[in-house]
Amino acid sequence: MKKALLIILPFLLLLPGMVFGHDIVAIMDAERPHYEQAMGGFLQVCSCSSKPVGGVKSVNPFTLHRLIISGMNDDQITSSVQAHRPDLIIAMGNRSLRAAAKIRNVPIIYLMVTNPAHIIAGHNNITGINFRLTASLQLESIHTHLQDLKRLGVIYDPRRTGKLIDQAQIAAPNYAMELLTHPIASRNEIPQLLHVMQKENLDGFWMIPDLTVLSPATIQEILLFSLENKIPLITFADKYLQQGAAVAITVNLSAMGIQAGKMALSILAGKPIATIPPQPAKRSLVNGNDLIIKKMGVNFKKTTPAGETQ
Repeated sequence: MKKALLIILPFLLLLPGMVFGHDIVAIMDAERPHYEQAMGGFLQVCSCSSKPVGGVKSVNPFTLHRLIISGMNDDQITSSVQAHRPDLIIAMGNRSLRAAAKIRNVPIIYLMVTNPAHIIAGHNNITGINFRLTASLQLESIHTHLQDLKRLGVIYDPRRTGKLIDQAQIAAPNYAMELLTHPIASRNEIPQLLHVMQKENLDGFWMIPDLTVLSPATIQEILLFSLENKIPLITFADKYLQQGAAVAITVNLSAMGIQAGKMALSILAGKPIATIPPQPAKRSLVNGNDLIIKKMGVNFKKTTPAGETQ
């Protein structure tokens, strides 16, 4: 039996599409719960052992090495990664991607990077899952969970989020929505705009991650506007629920990890990473502030539709 296995094994390794004996290094900025959520999704697809089993490398499908880089300089990170001779690198977080990008001869998949474009420019060995939901998926989530919201107000800086708003304007009719958009060049314009928006008969305020619009002071103004006028605030981060937002639409981190896992399998099976473009996150997670929702009389549907995970 052993002799037969030794004869057959080399032929199995040559079969196309089969993935054997790969070392994966996961670089993380720090130990954080949301990284673990994404890694949990990744491991659902790429079941890895935590350390080499020993013996012939090919009998162990995946070995995952975690590298927490807080307190390390770039040279130490590069040296530590290369010591594992990885077949694939997972970079989680901005600094992890910046450090990993110094390694040009290993495929890299990034997760939870806020602005990857400027880091990966000029690299043909990097792809990943973008840490932003598409405008269409956000509006689909609003339509599904908050069906009474038809007129949404939004403040944005065209230089920063103009593309997102353009995409949202195209998608809005698909969900029987109307966007009342207010472009600004400075956050000093916001108090006057909020006064104007009081008269627009809005069903909701869509707060997007625009650095021109958002500061600690303007966030408080927007929250106060929402509460005083009973216009539910839909935001992009759960932390604003504690401050008075009605609903937060965020990336489903476990689903993002699953996306990355499927991408990893394709790369390790031989698909050139240069042919795999970065993907948008495909699933959202919708959470509500029950107290605010009840106070505003908002009809909030907690069901889990296709494309989302509650």
